[in-house]
Amino acid sequence: MEFSEEQLATLVNDRHQIVIANAGSGKTTILVEKFFNLILDFDIEKINRVVAITFTKKAASEMKERLIKRLGEEIDKLKENKVENIDFLMEYKKLMNYREHISSAKIQTIHSFCKDIFSEYSTDLGFNPNFNIIDEPELKTLVDNYFNEILEELLTNPQSYSFNIAEAFDFISNDLLSKLVYFIIENPNVYEYLLNSLNSFADSYHAFETDYYQKVVKYAEKLHNESLSYFTEPIIERLSSEDKSQVFIENINKLKEIDFKGIEHPKDFLNYLFNLWSDTVKIKFGRKTCKSYLDKEDKKNFENNLSSIGVCSKTEYLKVYYSLIQNIFSFSKIINDKIEDYKKENSLISYNDMLWKTYKILQNDEILTKVQAEFDYILIDEFQDTDNIQYSIMKKIIPSLQNAVYNSKIFVVGDPKQSIYGFRNADVRVIKTTYDEIQSINDNLIKQGKLSANSSLKMYQQNEEAFVLKGKTQFGLNELKISHRLNLVNTAFVNYLFANLMNNNDFEYSVNYNELIFARKNPYLEDFKEVIDITNEKNVIEKYGSVEFLFTLIETTKQKSNSDNSDEVEANNGINEEDDEIDSPTEAQSVVNYIKKLINAGTKIFDSKINNFKTLKFKDILILARQRNGLSNLLQEFNKNKIPYVLNDSDNYFDTQEVIDIITFFKFLLNPNNDLTFAALLKSNFFGLSDFDIFKIRNFNKDKSLWGSFENLFINNDENIKLQINDYSLLQDVYNLIIEIKTKFLNLNLSDFLSEFFLTTNYLSTFQNNIIKDIIYSNVNNFIKFIQKAISAGKITLSDLLQEIDKYKDSRAGDSENQISNENGVNILTIHKAKGLEYPVVILYNANHRVPNTDNIVFDETNGLCFKFSIFNEQGLKEDIKLPLLDSAVKFKMQKEFEESKRLLYVALTRAKDLLVISSTLKLTQAEDAEDIGTANKIIRESPKGLMKLIMEGLKLNIDDLNDIVINNTYKLSKSLKIYSNKEYKEKQITFNIPIITEIENQEICEEVEQNSLRQQEAKDSNSDILFMLNELNQKEPIVHHSATKFQKLISDEKQYVERYLMKFPELMYENNATMYTDQISGKDRGLIIHSSIENIESWINEDKTININRLEAIINNKIY
Repeated sequence: MEFSEEQLATLVNDRHQIVIANAGSGKTTILVEKFFNLILDFDIEKINRVVAITFTKKAASEMKERLIKRLGEEIDKLKENKVENIDFLMEYKKLMNYREHISSAKIQTIHSFCKDIFSEYSTDLGFNPNFNIIDEPELKTLVDNYFNEILEELLTNPQSYSFNIAEAFDFISNDLLSKLVYFIIENPNVYEYLLNSLNSFADSYHAFETDYYQKVVKYAEKLHNESLSYFTEPIIERLSSEDKSQVFIENINKLKEIDFKGIEHPKDFLNYLFNLWSDTVKIKFGRKTCKSYLDKEDKKNFENNLSSIGVCSKTEYLKVYYSLIQNIFSFSKIINDKIEDYKKENSLISYNDMLWKTYKILQNDEILTKVQAEFDYILIDEFQDTDNIQYSIMKKIIPSLQNAVYNSKIFVVGDPKQSIYGFRNADVRVIKTTYDEIQSINDNLIKQGKLSANSSLKMYQQNEEAFVLKGKTQFGLNELKISHRLNLVNTAFVNYLFANLMNNNDFEYSVNYNELIFARKNPYLEDFKEVIDITNEKNVIEKYGSVEFLFTLIETTKQKSNSDNSDEVEANNGINEEDDEIDSPTEAQSVVNYIKKLINAGTKIFDSKINNFKTLKFKDILILARQRNGLSNLLQEFNKNKIPYVLNDSDNYFDTQEVIDIITFFKFLLNPNNDLTFAALLKSNFFGLSDFDIFKIRNFNKDKSLWGSFENLFINNDENIKLQINDYSLLQDVYNLIIEIKTKFLNLNLSDFLSEFFLTTNYLSTFQNNIIKDIIYSNVNNFIKFIQKAISAGKITLSDLLQEIDKYKDSRAGDSENQISNENGVNILTIHKAKGLEYPVVILYNANHRVPNTDNIVFDETNGLCFKFSIFNEQGLKEDIKLPLLDSAVKFKMQKEFEESKRLLYVALTRAKDLLVISSTLKLTQAEDAEDIGTANKIIRESPKGLMKLIMEGLKLNIDDLNDIVINNTYKLSKSLKIYSNKEYKEKQITFNIPIITEIENQEICEEVEQNSLRQQEAKDSNSDILFMLNELNQKEPIVHHSATKFQKLISDEKQYVERYLMKFPELMYENNATMYTDQISGKDRGLIIHSSIENIESWINEDKTININRLEAIINNKIY
């Protein structure tokens, strides 16, 4: 195995080391090689003196597999006599012995590692070492139970406690109280913070107030300095020439002279600060204020800062907050103590306990000494996702990080640019701090003469050799910059983008960018030129890689509402904002058509495993989404187009349509009169009814619920109704099956009912011709296992089960392990689940979606626990109170999340080896100076959001630039790129085009898909355990995800439902032809109109798929009149 010089430097073992590894730089290979060489220096019985900590169980398993493979390679060399001058039998026996014992090597997750320590010493904390794990849903149930129990006791016997929780309900809701309690208990760092801080301020409001105001003043100083920075010298000079400039300049000078140190009366000071700023910005220069001279972004930031300075001066309700936080924590502490007692009595610990209780055990010096003596070397993978408590444990166990006397070593590998788990307390500052600490201790050892500036390299079956450590590697600081993953264009694009995005920001959670060095095998790049210009090259994907933008342009018009004072209102063609904000159906169609085009074109990609090109398949494509719940329309399009796909996520089954349908049936049984639930059930794979079928059912009896209307069809047995319904027998079968299930639900216990449910419905058999039926069966089976576990845990009613499902779905942290399938289907993952993976083609889906911030509880070490509360003002109206530190905490959190979103984008873009496609929906509106209405005269006005906004920032594009590249259908980029080839570094200038795709013709079903589908239809299912079939029911349409908004529209406005969802007409058509609907139309007539329109569809759909409005109007009028 050949290593580069930067890789070899990581394999010395005489010092602490940190490795900052770029995407695709081979960090796992280094980790395996280091572990391999380290354990071979130990006798087999001491193999566990070396520990490797991985991020997931899957990663631990894969590392063991790679170690076994590595040992196998050396064993094979022995067999082939490739190794000389050794005792063959002795060495062979040694390697075989290690391979047999590698399964017991300490390669584990941090939780597993801590669990082992806790198990050994748990009796010191009074715990049974034979404990079980309590998962998050079970913990949430415990919290809920004790919350209700203790709350009732507190309200009925308030005198029994030193605090009064009832007072809290004057300011916060029961729901917010419940969330606060769970937040405190579930986050030990929050609990410990409150425990320590409130102990400091117990019975001393003055001390609390003083501390609070110190923090507020510090926050106000930051806002003040930022605000002043917007008024640069050029702007001051411009304002100096205006009338009243003297007063403005005097105020600015006063603001500059403000001293924030040693403030004795902070409340008065904050009022003065706010008033001075307010007076300053009110000064008029003609008709303008000073804000008008700032550019758009600076003006927005300045106004936000000024508003926040105003908040800093409003602290009259601080005593309310002080009382609230004390009462809430006291209440939480009682619940937490009860839970701790329960866990101890029942030998249970949570995942958080594994870390925090281990850390507490290690405070015992005797135990700590024993644990330290067990390990010589600890290797940690994915170190950028470590949190403070995890690192604190490691610093205890490897004392040489604090004391140079010890010989134990730590080796950490990570990439700060890929730290994306802040939502589960991962802290990117840890890897930055560790970098400094390792440098410091190695530097001290070198200065003391205890460590050489250079080292020696000892690798298996090689003589130990002196190794020169260059630069920072002497201090254990290593960087793996050479990337073997991305193709040429992809590497240049990523470097260009992130060199601008991650550029030496001083914010503590930001990271700097170290550029990728291109080193991937590429037969087209063997002879490098000084300048590589591929703007006119063909077949660029297979030769050099490619980055493409897939823009779905949605036409909108601006209408003035009837109110003269109202804002302009946008009317969208083809997009419902309520339904499709996170998942546009039009964008979904574009992505599916793009994929079909790639497959139909026989796109070639380079496969390094076979060292040759191969034809792209569905399984070579990865779609990345930011959220699980933003895929509904995309999955619908895959189903409609018979394209196989795989949701690669260990708990994704909750998000699949097959499981959603089962849950929908359960919800219907509990509440049959919920129209939205029943509509979704009728359209599900259980019954496969269409929108039109539901429309007819709705119209039979509008006075009843949808289920009531449906039930009446068969209870009344009306012959006239039977004649009106073409598929009456089909609906009768649906009704009979529902009644049978309802009867069993009422008469059986939960376990027996669920068995009968799956047997009676024969649900799984409806998927027997689906090309991904095996995946569907697996999803349903996983769901059944979940149900069985819930029943065994005491969930005895269907209501209990649904609550358990909701809790589990809510508690999923988003970092569960992915499960990559070998099925030939398009892979779909959230970006968080894709880390560590690579695919030839990656499509970043819906990049223009911004994830809403819905948190109403915020915590950080500076601002503490912050939340909004309410008071009733003098007018008796409820008023939300937002104290200064909540404003500070929210801004801090937003800044943290903004930096993490950059890293999330980096992870997404570096998954693509050959082709990166960035898909976004953009809205077009009429240009103000355009006379003609038409697409050519429409422009993009709305600035991109979410990840697309970051991409624009990284490419240095504004909204005008975006319009230009959309018009030109391409964007030219040039980037200097460092290339590593034949052990040499070369600098090259790369020039390439980024295609801008805005239109894709609808593609026919790919031949490969048709053949797969045909094979599936001809195959006979041999799985007797899940061979079910609803023989009486014919599934009439592809089963899709269903929108509650759509059915709500049917209930509230049938005309719009028909227009938008059944007929699929553009909204503008109805705006211009509103007279068509001036008369009321009966439900029966509407049904006839729809039937007639569909029957004559060829006459009113033009060849270019536009609508012949006149012809359609004639058909409709013919039926109406």
